[in-house]
Amino acid sequence: MNYIEFRQDWYKKFKHIQYDDDAHKYINANTGKRMTSVTQLIGKFKPEFDTEYWSKKKAKERGITQEAMLKEWNEIKNKGLHIGNTIHDYIEKRYDQYIIEPTNATVEKYMEDTKDDVPYMQEVIVGNDIVAGRFDHLCIRDNKLVIKDWKTNKKFYTTSRYSLINGLDHIPNCEFYIYALQTSLYQYLLDIDISDREIIWFDRQGEYHVFKMPYLENEVKIMLDYEYSKHSH
Repeated sequence: MNYIEFRQDWYKKFKHIQYDDDAHKYINANTGKRMTSVTQLIGKFKPEFDTEYWSKKKAKERGITQEAMLKEWNEIKNKGLHIGNTIHDYIEKRYDQYIIEPTNATVEKYMEDTKDDVPYMQEVIVGNDIVAGRFDHLCIRDNKLVIKDWKTNKKFYTTSRYSLINGLDHIPNCEFYIYALQTSLYQYLLDIDISDREIIWFDRQGEYHVFKMPYLENEVKIMLDYEYSKHSH
């Protein structure tokens, strides 16, 4: 593979996608319209979480007010976002050859264990005319491309008794399959040969875990057909 040509082709193919980092939104420069993000698209296949019901139920179980329960959930969410942003920023700077103090031992161990993977591109934007997304890392391994995405969830389930909806009822509603859909969407939109899709989960105990994700091409087509049907009305 000619990687210089690949990078040039990537820019030409996706230069119509403008990403507003502050607003976290994608705009199609050709149409001026806001695009559906990969995360938003996947969200349309997840059952809606009834915040009102569950916050009342959990508050009663804990013997606290609903307001206190909602505040606690919000604090947990913000803490998770902070941890995620910190890890992402650290990894990005390390691959850009920055020396960072203090070091993150878990990330450093991961990078040492995968030093044969050649970093190629970071924060890779992909999309079509209505859907866009950005994954964390594209590397070269054995002269083949590998998609990587960093995750910092508090928990990481690989199965669930609950399912997705809107045509993906055969897919469990859990982190493993949600991220399998995510990385599959990235590959499908990138539209090139990818040898592996990997989720690297940095847990809260200082360990990292590498998950090889299946390529769910048929499910990706279902999702995109669903989104196009909404735009056609």
